[in-house]
Amino acid sequence: MKFKFKYTDKIVGAFVLTALSVIAVIAIIIAVNNKFFENKYIFKTQFSDAVGLTATTPIYFKGYEIGKIGKFSLNDRNLIDVEFVIYEEYRNRVRTTSVLSKSRSVMSGTTMIDLLQADNLGEVLPENELVPALDTPEGIKRAREQNIKITGDVLASMMANLDNILYKLNKDHNPDDGAIFRTLVNLADASEDLNSVMKNLDNTIVKLGGDKDKNNGAILKTMTNIVDLTEQLKVTAEQLNKTLVTADTVLKAYRNPDGLAARMLDPSGENIIKPLGSTLTKLGATLAELNTLLSYLNTQTPEVTTLVGQTKQTLKHTQKAMEGMSNNPFLRGGVTPEYDPDPVGDKLRLNNLEEGR
Repeated sequence: MKFKFKYTDKIVGAFVLTALSVIAVIAIIIAVNNKFFENKYIFKTQFSDAVGLTATTPIYFKGYEIGKIGKFSLNDRNLIDVEFVIYEEYRNRVRTTSVLSKSRSVMSGTTMIDLLQADNLGEVLPENELVPALDTPEGIKRAREQNIKITGDVLASMMANLDNILYKLNKDHNPDDGAIFRTLVNLADASEDLNSVMKNLDNTIVKLGGDKDKNNGAILKTMTNIVDLTEQLKVTAEQLNKTLVTADTVLKAYRNPDGLAARMLDPSGENIIKPLGSTLTKLGATLAELNTLLSYLNTQTPEVTTLVGQTKQTLKHTQKAMEGMSNNPFLRGGVTPEYDPDPVGDKLRLNNLEEGR
């Protein structure tokens, strides 16, 4: 019994020591697995929801666990602020072109968080900086700009890629996203150009049917000038027609030249022709009376016979001139043929000579 009691304490002590050793080894293994003895770098991110998030949710990169989620909370923008740690071994994997993708497996229901990078790695991201997530506008923008390929769970990747395709379909001017999108962009641009052409055609038709506009193009201005020219030609044609009618009247007058000057000077004959004819008639009668008076004086005063004869000749010439003016060929029918009668003075002188004999 003494022997048994003597070694019982040692046996119990050995078992206790073994258990403690096992616990220590397990703790060390756990610590090593959890990177307790490595430096950890803290970064921040934001998710649209906290579904599937725990304080130990791992973060993967190409299938390797590179970190895990730390604490998280809801902010004033209704987004989830998250702090996560990256192990020292994978510190340089976090770049300025990196994003986080949170996906939930349809089959297992577990949540996976993947660190994604663009082909252009960019610079190493400083500690405590934000790494945007794909379910936020910042993450979507970075993924579009850097052309980041989404990987991870097959179904989740398919859904994410489908969402990306839908986003690109709704995005304008993205010909660099592939042949399909380049074709769609070209079709959209062509439809816009066609719409612009239709609007311009409609405006042109409206301008063609509208009033004058100084801001129109050269063709429309030319057509407007043609319209103005036709209107001016119409007015000119009317004036030319009136001129031709007047010319026809003048030509008809020239066909009968008698009295043409009189008709040209005094068409009615009341203003010039008739008063002038009356004046000339009266002047002719006055000259006849003056001739008679001079004949009488010639019989009474022989000494002035020669002077009277000259005066009579002058009066005759004057009377002829008056008659010529009265019977002007432009006014009437010309000068009346002259039948020279025997002068009264000559008869008187002959009578005196005969009486003297």
